[in-house]
Amino acid sequence: MLGSQLAVTEFSASTPDGPDGHIQAVVAAAAALPATAIAIAVSHSNTVGPIIQGLGGDDIAPIGESEFDRLFVLVDPRNENKSLLQLRY
Repeated sequence: MLGSQLAVTEFSASTPDGPDGHIQAVVAAAAALPATAIAIAVSHSNTVGPIIQGLGGDDIAPIGESEFDRLFVLVDPRNENKSLLQLRY
């Protein structure tokens, strides 16, 4: 069952380092996962782009404060080129 294999880790942006610390923590945690892991990062409009960049993805267009319909999928084969998909729902 998936429940025993699912782990949730929260990173607050309310730290002395603010959003930059949040971005660094999310990127470091995702990068430390095994190559077979699947990570989902949910974040604020001003941190999604830097998180994607920190994980080796391409630049994205700014996300508006009232935009909630964008989903980014960064495929990271670890030893090959990464692919970034942008989906809207």
